[in-house]
Amino acid sequence: MPASFPSAAKTFTSRAAGQVIASAHLNDLQDEVNAVETDLVAGKVGGVAAARLTAQTFTGIQQVPGGAVAAVGLGVGAANVGLYASSTSTLEVAAAGVKAIGITATAISSPVQPRCSVFHSVAQTVQTSSATALTFDSETFDIGGLHSTSVSPTKVIIPAGGDGHYLVVGDVYFIGSAAGTRRDVYIYVNGVAQVDIILVPNANAQRPQATWLGPLVATDFVELFVNHDVGAPLSVGNNSPGQFNRLSVTKLW
Repeated sequence: MPASFPSAAKTFTSRAAGQVIASAHLNDLQDEVNAVETDLVAGKVGGVAAARLTAQTFTGIQQVPGGAVAAVGLGVGAANVGLYASSTSTLEVAAAGVKAIGITATAISSPVQPRCSVFHSVAQTVQTSSATALTFDSETFDIGGLHSTSVSPTKVIIPAGGDGHYLVVGDVYFIGSAAGTRRDVYIYVNGVAQVDIILVPNANAQRPQATWLGPLVATDFVELFVNHDVGAPLSVGNNSPGQFNRLSVTKLW
């Protein structure tokens, strides 16, 4: 490493056995040590400023209820962003002071990964030959605020920052009826059908399931539609948990 003081590094030769180092050379060596030490204290390498660790980088960790983090164990670039250990076997990643990812020897989890599962607790009437979006009045869970039971209850809407690949699963309970020629279950994304499951009518109740996997971004919305050609209104779903119409939307990555 070239010295910054004095202006040029001194030239040294190997000392032979029995030789004594002159005091002037000891001063030269001290100059070189001082120059290196000054660079290190100033956070420089070879006289050039380098990235330095700040006092914020290494602090104590305090985990509070709800997975929030008051101070990270190893900071990464900003306050409340970094790594910490919530137990002897779990490594956590914090962002904005909140646990974002948990890693153990056997699993990776995220308490904030967008996902929801919704259902309708009563039957819904669907007119014949009219594709109809199903309404969902209840939620099994909703992480990220994807669904509202009062505002656009047919839609699951991707939240801000939720861009990624999603798995969508919808299932519908058709009341038994042999009338007509078909029963349809669709998954719609932004008002466009992506999947159409077609069943032959049956006098017994039927519960078809539709699935879709694909990329979604913030404000995209998913809906579950049904259709039939009974020739009269047909009920789908019922007020029993085993007969609810259901829709789940889960961000995978």
